[in-house]
Amino acid sequence: MIGQENIKTRFKYLIEQNRLPKVTIINAPKGYGKKEFIKWLSYESNIPYKLYGNKIDEVRKAIEDSQNEFTIQFYVFEGLEQNNGTQNKNAQNAILKFLEEPPQNAFIILLCNDYKYLLPTLQNRGIRVDFEGYSKEELHYFTTNELALKIYQSPSDLIKVNEINLDELLTVTNKIIDKLDLAGICNALNLNTYVKYKDAEGKYNK
Repeated sequence: MIGQENIKTRFKYLIEQNRLPKVTIINAPKGYGKKEFIKWLSYESNIPYKLYGNKIDEVRKAIEDSQNEFTIQFYVFEGLEQNNGTQNKNAQNAILKFLEEPPQNAFIILLCNDYKYLLPTLQNRGIRVDFEGYSKEELHYFTTNELALKIYQSPSDLIKVNEINLDELLTVTNKIIDKLDLAGICNALNLNTYVKYKDAEGKYNK
């Protein structure tokens, strides 16, 4: 896993001391590699994990799995805070009941884009881990496209950029802007003001 070195160091120490928290809230913007961290944590601790969604049926399934599983597992839930948490309160309450008497073999991890939409009682039950921003050097592992690095800050976005021809996309976008004669439209695009124009050396200017 690229990046998050301070967090990885912290968890390596917790693994060595056999002090992994029973409940962990991983808080990071979308695309920052929360599930990659789970894979890393599983590998480093030699503890398998199971991934669940944000519906109450999946929480019930996790509870049932924990009762039938005799080895240590990470039970990972994703997206409980989505839609400001309003549609997932039943699932969050079910997890709270799960936490009242957690099985000895269960470590529970919640993956959140914004932890503030979790129920306050659920927030207080876990150790929150906030991912750090990625440095430019770390982001270079995901792409060498300098324009993309100026626009995007998350690894997943940069990986997606690598799957398309950004120059071709910008050329098409410029043609649309020229056709509509609305140069100001670039301010509303995800590519922002980097869309126009290229200088004599073929570099994009603001």
